[in-house]
Amino acid sequence: GFYTQEDVREIVEYAKSRYVMVVPEIEMPGHCTAALASYPELSCTGGPFEVSTVRGVHQDVYCAGNEKVFEFLEDVLSEVIELFPAPYIHIGGDECPKDRWKKCPKCQARIKAESLKDEDELQSYFIKRIEEFLLTKNRRLIGWDEILEGGLAPSATVQSWRGMEGAIAAARAGHDVIVSPTSHCYLDYTHTKTSLEKVYSFEPVPEELTAQQAKHILGGEGNMWTDRTAQELVDCWVFPRLTALAEVLWSQKDARDWKDFTSRMQQHYQRLNIMGVSFFRPIPARRVARWQPRDITVASEIFEWDITNYLDTLGRGRELFVIVVYGQGKHGVIVEGVKLLEDGKEIARDEREAFNGWSNLYTAYRLALGYHRPEGSYKIRVELRG
Repeated sequence: GFYTQEDVREIVEYAKSRYVMVVPEIEMPGHCTAALASYPELSCTGGPFEVSTVRGVHQDVYCAGNEKVFEFLEDVLSEVIELFPAPYIHIGGDECPKDRWKKCPKCQARIKAESLKDEDELQSYFIKRIEEFLLTKNRRLIGWDEILEGGLAPSATVQSWRGMEGAIAAARAGHDVIVSPTSHCYLDYTHTKTSLEKVYSFEPVPEELTAQQAKHILGGEGNMWTDRTAQELVDCWVFPRLTALAEVLWSQKDARDWKDFTSRMQQHYQRLNIMGVSFFRPIPARRVARWQPRDITVASEIFEWDITNYLDTLGRGRELFVIVVYGQGKHGVIVEGVKLLEDGKEIARDEREAFNGWSNLYTAYRLALGYHRPEGSYKIRVELRG
């Protein structure tokens, strides 16, 4: 799918009416296979490429030695700037493998011509050049904490996601910072991994900073990556954790109290209900089964597990969440879908195909149980292939 310019303008205006600033992110130099699929000449190898349907880090990135890459990105950014009045443009800068650059004659020629030390400095050159362009358009650059590697662009804002080390380094260097470490702010992680209480325990201003350095902490972000969470599950994954994160970011540390927060949340849960928000209700997670790498082949394998005894806490109209988790193995598995069977008959399904492996540890599936018959027999059917 895609957004038209009118779609974007509508979203920006809707957000503005609610005092929300929309900041676009245009990924570079990595995470760009969608662009390379249409413009393979902007890569180091020339392609061909396909648009990826699973998350992950891909080896093919923009060629940093090709002038047409910068012409293309400046054209794209010019159009983006016309649509988004925010003073910031996020350019990504994260998870950019250097393998292609190391073997690319154009990239190696760029390193020599610009007297750069290595491929890390080549990425820094790439980011700084994009920043120079954005400044001519009165926009400021934001990038993930990888932009610290090889030298930071002069006025860049750093978004620290791999912990708080990047935030500390950037603030000490006099750069503005957005904090969103995976440990507390990634709302696409399961509620078991990142609980409401854990989110509430987050302190966005590192104690290692001086009072002057701490002024560079602009705030934080709750990250909800939907590449492994179905659209209809987003509310359930985000709420109520987003409420906790909002209070953390909009209050002083000495004003926060977990017990008081949980007490006030009882009223807020009622508000969420009235608003029709499908927020997360804690039901004990139970491991149904597990498999070993030797159980999976390249052909589709069907696994069925009896969950009858696990449904005693559910009633009419409840939803069942099935989370397929990657634990070990050399590569991963493809999950071809999950089905719920009642007395051997299919009553619900979620057919999303997803890769579970080192780059995507889990996928959540949602099944509508409807009416749970106490005398019924229930099974989960999962199709997997290696």
